[in-house]
Amino acid sequence: MAQALSSTVPAIHEDLADEIALLDNENTLFSSTVQSGGTAENSVYSKVADKHLTGRLAGVTEGDSVTRSSVANHFVNRAKIWNAVQQKRETYGVSKRVEKVENTAGVANEVGESRFRALERYKQGAELTYLSAQVAKDTASAYDDEARLGSMHLTMGASAYVESSAQGTSSTFQVDSDYRPGSAQLINVASASAFTETNMRTLLLECRQAKRKNVKLTAFATTDFANHLATFFDAGSTSGSVTPIRRFNQDSSDHEITAMLTGYKTAFGSLMVVPTEHLNGVRNAGSLAGASTTNTSTALDVTSTVGLQSGMKLGGTGIPAGAYIASITNSTRVVLSAAATATGTPTLTLGDFDHMLALEMEYFYEILNGLEEVDLSQDGSGTQGYVEGFFSLFCSMPAVHGKVYTAVA
Repeated sequence: MAQALSSTVPAIHEDLADEIALLDNENTLFSSTVQSGGTAENSVYSKVADKHLTGRLAGVTEGDSVTRSSVANHFVNRAKIWNAVQQKRETYGVSKRVEKVENTAGVANEVGESRFRALERYKQGAELTYLSAQVAKDTASAYDDEARLGSMHLTMGASAYVESSAQGTSSTFQVDSDYRPGSAQLINVASASAFTETNMRTLLLECRQAKRKNVKLTAFATTDFANHLATFFDAGSTSGSVTPIRRFNQDSSDHEITAMLTGYKTAFGSLMVVPTEHLNGVRNAGSLAGASTTNTSTALDVTSTVGLQSGMKLGGTGIPAGAYIASITNSTRVVLSAAATATGTPTLTLGDFDHMLALEMEYFYEILNGLEEVDLSQDGSGTQGYVEGFFSLFCSMPAVHGKVYTAVA
C-alpha cells in the first residue's frame, strides 16, 4: 500500500490562528484585542453568568437561631447565556499563467498576495460580525450531526448583546432579562450631532450603576460620531455673530490645535474612543428597495431574503413602529411581527443605526474552534485554496455596557 506523504496529500491544512491575530491590527481593533475564551464543545453552547446579591440593612435579634428556611441562596441570580459557533470561509485562486508568466508591478508573489488578501478579508468579516447587531441563530431542530447538515449557525454580535429587550425570536439565545442593560444605558438620538456631553455623563453613570463599580469603557464609534465628540471642546454654540469659545488642555508652545476627543472621564469611570468603519455591518443598518406590503397583512414580499434574519428590526412607510421579522417564509417573503398599515412598495430601513458601542472589554471573549488554510489539489488551472474558521463572540455580563444609536424609522 502506498504511503501518504505530505507532498502527495491533495489538501494541506495549515493552522493560522497566530498569524491572523497579528494581521491588520490597527483596522480590526475589536478582534485584535478581545480576550480568548478557548473553544466551544458544541455548535450551540452556553456559559453560566452570575451577579452578586445586593447588600441589605439587617440586624439579628438576640437569641435568634439559623433555620433552614432563613439560609440565603447566593446563587439564585445565576443564568445561562447561549450562543452559536459561526463558520466563515474566504477563497483565493491564481491562474497558472499569472503565477508562472505574468510579472505584476509591485507584486513579488501573486499566490502569496492572494492568500494574504483572503486572510485580510476573513479578519475584516469577523470584525464586522463581532461589532454587529446580528442575533445568534441555529436552524437545526435537533442537536445531532445529521440534523445539522445544511444548517447555518450565526454568532451573537456585540450590539445585539447590548439590548434591553429580547434578542431575536429564538428564546434559546435571548439573554435573561436580569442580565440585559437598562434602557437608560441605550441612548437614542436623532443623529450623531444630537448627542450631548450630558448624554455622555449619563451613559457613564448608568453603566457604573449596572456594574456597581467604576467602568472602563472602550467606545467603538463611527468616524462621524468620533468627529462630533470633538465639539465637546466648544463652550457655547455658533449663533449669528457669536462664536463659541474653545476649551484647551495643552501647552501653547505646541503650536498646534488638538481637535479630537480620545477619552472622557468622570467620577463614574472612563471611556476611550476608538474610531472604526466596522459598525453597522452584518445584518444591521442598511436599506432594502423593492419591498411590497399589503394593508392589514403581516406578509412582506422582498426581492431576496439573503442577509435577512428573524428578529431584525424594520422601518419604512406602512411598517408599524417596533416591527421586526418574525420568520422567513421563503427566498422572497418574510412575516412581520405586526401587520402593515398601508399597501405599497416602500424602501425599508434595516435595523437601528449604531453610532457608538461603549463596551467593558473584560466581559467579552472570542471562541475560536480552529482557523486554517487549505490548499486545494492542482487541476491544471492554477493554485487555489481557502481560509476557513469557526468562531463565536461570548459576553459574560451584557448588563454593564451601553450604546448610542438612532432607532429605525
